[in-house]
Amino acid sequence: MAAVYAAFVSAFLGKGFQLAAGLGQPWCFLVLAGAVLFWISDLLILFLYFYHAKHPAVHVANLLTYYYAMFLIAVSLAF
Repeated sequence: MAAVYAAFVSAFLGKGFQLAAGLGQPWCFLVLAGAVLFWISDLLILFLYFYHAKHPAVHVANLLTYYYAMFLIAVSLAF
């Protein structure tokens, strides 16, 4: 199940790159930035759940990247 989720998140990142490279509109770059931050956020979850030494900064970084990603993706809808 985790592999399927990782595939969808990676496909979203790839679509962000495709939009930014293909269309080049400002909203495409917002989607790309949001997709990159969302991918990083999910990568940080690996360290939160599967790494024995949990540092509080990883949790903060996870939340920051997640909320900024959602913000950028939502703002892209305004264009």
